[in-house]
Amino acid sequence: RMSKKNARYNEYVLHEVYTFGSVEDFWKMYNHTYNVSEVISNTDYLIFKKGIRPEWEDPANKFGGKWVVTLPIEDDMEEEVDKAWLNLLLHVIGGLYDKTERDMINGMIFSIRDKHLRISLWCNGGSDAHRASLVKIGEKFREISQLDARYIFGYQIHQKALKHDLDN
Repeated sequence: RMSKKNARYNEYVLHEVYTFGSVEDFWKMYNHTYNVSEVISNTDYLIFKKGIRPEWEDPANKFGGKWVVTLPIEDDMEEEVDKAWLNLLLHVIGGLYDKTERDMINGMIFSIRDKHLRISLWCNGGSDAHRASLVKIGEKFREISQLDARYIFGYQIHQKALKHDLDN
């Protein structure tokens, strides 16, 4: 549920809707959610590890960032983005990233807006030693999404976004 905080900001009130601990439980949840073409704009699907809030300020996210791909709505890619989202979910939840990479992934967000669709893969900070794993996470994200090469997958550092007061 969303409520206006003031004219400039929207404040989200987050509620845990579903918790799953097995592939079977995941499918129960997934099969009861709407796909992109069925939801209204300004809808977010958020899936995060237990105990991690989908916010920059959460200690697990604070020094991390997110891999992001944005597709303009006029490209009419709903079906392809739905498939990319499901592929990402299955790779993360199914343990198809290696352990180091899985440990770095905190969650995923699928955002439906008036002007674009966006998938982001949130990662913790890790150390400089984990930089190669972070790059691998992004490369694998691009590969499994199977989206056209014209779409850019970028990495955004949460601290920079916080500093510049960007849209979460």
